[in-house]
Amino acid sequence: MIRGLSQIGFLLFLVSLAGCGQTAVPNVGAVEVSGTVNGPDGKPLKDLILNFQPTGGNAQQSAFPIKADGTFGGKMNAGKYTYFISADGKKNEAGFKSLPAGWKEGSLDRQVEVAGGKIELKF
Repeated sequence: MIRGLSQIGFLLFLVSLAGCGQTAVPNVGAVEVSGTVNGPDGKPLKDLILNFQPTGGNAQQSAFPIKADGTFGGKMNAGKYTYFISADGKKNEAGFKSLPAGWKEGSLDRQVEVAGGKIELKF
């Protein structure tokens, strides 16, 4: 009987170890998105990073480089997000510094529902 309990305890220990590793969360609900990001002057931003911070649903953090023509695109999970701009290393430092402070951080007052397709962002 004691031996049987030992074996059960050992099995439970092995099962608990199996759950200790980190596993990637599957990208269920991934949709293709694209859009254009314009600066305060109405001209397209470039060489910066557009970040999406999840606020609900199946959303997962995503980031896209903003190309020279102000466009971005790629796959991300459908869901609700706030968004902000960050620097892309040393690229376009002047452009990043010229952005309003509120554009550089997420805000619950500024959210978008992502379901795929073109995204219209308003800062």
